[in-house]
Amino acid sequence: YDAVLSAILHVTGKAGSFVVVKAYTGDCLIFGLAVEKAKSLGVKVEMIIFSDDISIPDHPRPRGLAGTILMHKILGYYAQQKKSLEEIKKIAHLVMESTRTIGVSLTSCRLPTSTNENRVPPGKAELGLGIHGEPGVEVIDTQNVNEIIDLMVKKLTTPFPNKKDESHLPIAILINNLGGNSNLEMGIVCSSLLKNSFV
Repeated sequence: YDAVLSAILHVTGKAGSFVVVKAYTGDCLIFGLAVEKAKSLGVKVEMIIFSDDISIPDHPRPRGLAGTILMHKILGYYAQQKKSLEEIKKIAHLVMESTRTIGVSLTSCRLPTSTNENRVPPGKAELGLGIHGEPGVEVIDTQNVNEIIDLMVKKLTTPFPNKKDESHLPIAILINNLGGNSNLEMGIVCSSLLKNSFV
């Protein structure tokens, strides 16, 4: 809390600052308290809790995942264009409504304090895992990269029921690799994705 508040007070100028928080309970609590305290001190600051994970259907507050990177990039651009804090807040909500993320992994996350072995069985992959090592929602066969990409694209496009009506709109795709795959493997993933009919 103290570190977050200190950062807000340090970087916020007359135009204000906008805080982007991934939707995890601890993060929401700590950043929320810091933002409210900054406001009580007269600092102009706004916040959004970013929720882009679509792995758990109908979840009241999905987790924040890699789509947050796009949020930072887009808001940073508009901040450079001297948009007001109110305009930035509106843009942030539009970005969140238009961003969907899902994760897949062949191994589970190993935290420094954890003694657990890999929970993903050989020949399987975990779909919908979280960034802090939270279990995924489904264990799938590794099959081949094309079938995994097809499955992920199907899930990612499901929240957009009017795909045909929106087919003229451009899309941005972010493939996030946390270091478990080589550049060659990521090239294969990209190649498979670009061959997908949705793209």
